[in-house]
Amino acid sequence: MTTTAGPSFFKKYRSLVVAGCVALVLALIAIFSFWSWHNGISNEGREQQQDIVALESFVEIEISGCLDRGATTGKIVKAQYEAVKGILVDVAAARYVGVNESPTRANDALGGGAFISALREQNPDVDVASWQNFIAIVNGCRQDVGDAQRHIQTKAANFRTWVQTGGVFENQVRSNFPNGQLETKDRLTGQMLYGKAALDYLTRVISVQAAKDAMTSGTAPDQDFDLEPKPEPKPEPAPR
Repeated sequence: MTTTAGPSFFKKYRSLVVAGCVALVLALIAIFSFWSWHNGISNEGREQQQDIVALESFVEIEISGCLDRGATTGKIVKAQYEAVKGILVDVAAARYVGVNESPTRANDALGGGAFISALREQNPDVDVASWQNFIAIVNGCRQDVGDAQRHIQTKAANFRTWVQTGGVFENQVRSNFPNGQLETKDRLTGQMLYGKAALDYLTRVISVQAAKDAMTSGTAPDQDFDLEPKPEPKPEPAPR
């Protein structure tokens, strides 16, 4: 009776075959687990990058809304101001005069709310709260834009910390961020920016020039609370 070589080989080396199959399965599981772990960290990094892109857009939305509300309210206020400007001049120049028929100082004339009362007498339809509403809108806009910028700065700081931390192997994956998938366009030059350059651009601080100058020089700007009009500088005499 003859037997085939295959069954006899398997029977002879059964333990080795089983061990090899087990090792192969374990290797496949290990590879799958590694890539799942690697992909999970990468997905977290990509998600944080897209969050920063979205937050930068939110800053633009807040600025746009602020400018729109301010412009609309400003037009209303300006229209009301134009309607009463003549009354303001008349009241200040004619009604508030001293004993010698000369105009009094503005702060004396405005004392005790008499000036507002005079405005209401001249034009009862004037909404004296319009300027206050306008100021409230401007202050609210500044707060909204400031909050949006603080949000993206906090997110960017957390992202940079995430990139630089983690376990020995995990940090090898995190250190690949920000990567080329983070992209944006420089609004001034139109140049496409990627990775770290894109992150720096997206998280730039939007501020007034005085604040930038103060941060550069290390000196805070002086606060000028003097409401008195400054005298015009006298022109230098022409050289003879």
